[in-house]
This record gives sequence, C-alpha cells and structure tokens, in this order.
Amino acid sequence: MADALIAHPIVFTASSYVLRVTIGTTTENLTFSVTPGRYYWLTGDGQSDTATNGGTGDLLGVLQTCIASHSDVGAITVSMTSGFRVQVVTASIATINILWGNTATTLDATIFGWAQSNTTGTGATLTAPNLGRGLWRPNHPISEPDTRRRRVHLGGIAESLSGLHRVSNFGSSVRQRELAFRLLQRSKALDEYASASEPYGTWEQAWESMRLGRPVRLYADETSRTSSSYSLVRTRSLADPLARDPSTPLRWAVDLQVADL
Repeated sequence: MADALIAHPIVFTASSYVLRVTIGTTTENLTFSVTPGRYYWLTGDGQSDTATNGGTGDLLGVLQTCIASHSDVGAITVSMTSGFRVQVVTASIATINILWGNTATTLDATIFGWAQSNTTGTGATLTAPNLGRGLWRPNHPISEPDTRRRRVHLGGIAESLSGLHRVSNFGSSVRQRELAFRLLQRSKALDEYASASEPYGTWEQAWESMRLGRPVRLYADETSRTSSSYSLVRTRSLADPLARDPSTPLRWAVDLQVADL
C-alpha cells in the first residue's frame, strides 16, 4: 500500500513579503503576494489562489509567480521533487540564488525548506535541503482500524410499555471517519526527536494546526497530489490522538476522528 500524507495549511498575516533574488549578476527585491488569513498549501497541485473552503492556493505557484517577476529570469518552474523538496529551475543559463538571509527579505524561508540564510547555488537549479512546513509524512499507509467515510444518521426512537414506538429522523450528518496510523517512528511523532532535514515534519506540528479547527488534506497516496486526490477533513475531537503504539512501546500511534468539509 502507498504511504499516506497529511497536509496542513500555511497562514500568512500580511498581504505581501519581500524576497531578494539574484540571477546572474542582477539582484532584485521581489514581491511575494498572498491574502492574509487564507489557507495556502505546500503540495504542488497547481490550484489557484481562491477563498474556497478557506483557501486553495498552491504555495509553489505563488513562489513561482514571485520569482518570475525578476527581470532576468526567463522561464521559471517551481516544483516538488520526489523527496518532497522544493526545487526552483530557471531557463536562464545564469546562476540563481535566493538571499533568504538578507535584511530586505521578509519571507520565512523555513516554509519552503530553506534556512534563513543566503543560498550558495552554482547553477540554474536550486533545491531546498529540508522538508518545508505544512506536511506530515508518516512513511506509512493508513492503518486499521479504518471505518472509511460513513454518514451518521441523526434521530431517536422511543418505545412504550405496550410496544408502540415512534421514530424521529433528523437526517444524516456529513461523512465521518475514524482512522489510524501505526508503528510511527518517534521522529515522525514528536518535535523533540524531529530529524534535522524534517524539522517541521512531526505529528505535533500537524496537530497544532488541526486543534485550531483548521482543515487538513488527507492523501491516501503521497505521490498523487492533485486537486481531486485528497479528502478535506477536520478533527471531531480535541483529545490528543497521539499515544504509544499498543503493539510496541518503542513506536507511536495516531488515532484520528475526522469529518468531511
């Protein structure tokens, strides 16, 4: 079975940020434009920046638009590698570097998997060394128990001593699901054990977003990230779903209760 992925949204507080970029010998301050409070996703699915369901914008597309405004860029592509690293490729034969550490840059580099310091690339391709924010890769498929997406019928039934009964049917709820992730390594579960290359790739980071009521995207296959390959869900409980795995205390487990949006 394919490994699953949970993407949680990135939210900005300002409408624009500065990104200082050098291509060849030309250095410019570029504008990274977003909508404050809207949800953005580091998934590379190409969705446009709309307000649907709180926000659908693909952050790689926003970054591509930003860098494409450079006067010497030529054709520009920002994508996700198979290892989930952000990669910038320019058709210009000149070297490209992002000056994340420059005082003019106000955009958070860690969102895209870089440190807040200037890159030192030597060619037209620039690849982030780390996993960016907003992605939880458990390196496992969805485990049992999994109830699948089911509707819950709302109502009640009353019965008299004589056997007569009455039923009240209020309709059906949105689809709900209980699912689990088992045998998780501690580096995928806890911030204190996060790997150096995935500093924001733990369950605790994803839960910080979910517990605020924000939606997450649940992908059954992490390699298939399109506008239609995920379920948009929210948590139905604020109880911490992370615990030691029942089969071995050396691993961790997440038991989620979610509902469709």
